[in-house]
Amino acid sequence: MSDVLDNLAADWLKPILAANKQLVIMLPPSDTEVHPAWQMINALVRDIPEHPLELVLSGTSIVTCDVIDVPHTPLPQAKRWWHLPADSIIPRRKHESFSSLELFLFNPYQWLLRYPAGLKASNILSVSDGFLLDGQLAHTIVERFFDLPKPLGMSDAKVLAWFDEIFPQVIKSEGAVLLMHGRRSDYEGLRYRLRRALTTLITQLKTAGVKTVESELELNGHYPGGEILGYADLVLTNNKGKIAVVDMKWGGVKKYAEKLTNNTHLQLGIYAELLRQQKGAWPDVAYYILAEAKLFTQHDHYFQDGITVNKRIEESTPHLWERFKKSYAWRNELLKQRKIEVALDIIVATEDSSHPEDGLNAEMLKPEYNDYLKLAGWRQS
Repeated sequence: MSDVLDNLAADWLKPILAANKQLVIMLPPSDTEVHPAWQMINALVRDIPEHPLELVLSGTSIVTCDVIDVPHTPLPQAKRWWHLPADSIIPRRKHESFSSLELFLFNPYQWLLRYPAGLKASNILSVSDGFLLDGQLAHTIVERFFDLPKPLGMSDAKVLAWFDEIFPQVIKSEGAVLLMHGRRSDYEGLRYRLRRALTTLITQLKTAGVKTVESELELNGHYPGGEILGYADLVLTNNKGKIAVVDMKWGGVKKYAEKLTNNTHLQLGIYAELLRQQKGAWPDVAYYILAEAKLFTQHDHYFQDGITVNKRIEESTPHLWERFKKSYAWRNELLKQRKIEVALDIIVATEDSSHPEDGLNAEMLKPEYNDYLKLAGWRQS
């Protein structure tokens, strides 16, 4: 009942909060119970003068009030660089992650607003759907499968029986929008793709001689700026004791194949370095594209049945880590100078925007994942 009353009170305030120029409130006669919204206003503002409606309409009563002019302050013009005050304090986080480091390297103003400033978009503004929801559901099912005792020892029939039992449960708890009227084709399409993705992944791992699989494995380590914390989708150990790390993505066959081709797979590179710090050797790396049930690698040393990309350069993951360190040092030096870059396509780059030659190549992050586009400044359309 208290929730119902709270929702009702919120409805009362909607017309008041929607006013942006003036608000006219007409009260019932003095001997009649007033609206709760007026009671709420009276609790906050004392001695509000009331004028009889008849006198106001006839012009006999002159309604007066104090007017406060609030000057309009537009957003400043968008510019490529923000210069923070010299005495501004930018606190360090206990752990950085791939997500935070990616923003710091490739669009620092996003990093500044998201982490030091602590501005976060609400999680209740939208319901996950489409490829985002599909990816979340796929990760959940794969993680649950590899949490089973001896999952790679299960027969094909048992794997399919397990999937057919768990899929409706996961949809009901995490993807209920797919149970809505008119979504049956989406439901069945996802079920088919996830079934294929799981069985194909198991076949890939068995062919590679994988003996143990750790899903959502927490990885801790260090980099020149402090500590890194991450969670690897799959960390594998084969019958020869060699390790590999697999990052699962819902879609993006071309995108992630090109990352391996150009040696720009930074997320995998960071996870590989964290595993090297723990295990003493570099692991193999791979992307598994769930929607297409395709596994991409830089070579066939570990995954014999994976799709090997044709690398355009001779570098590999260790070189990528060294480039990351160079780019981090460059950005960190700019931060010490209190210079924050607003790296957007619509703002012209400057000489200071050039990444070091021995660092990472500049990468323009997708604006649809940027919650702070409007805070970058005012831009002419």
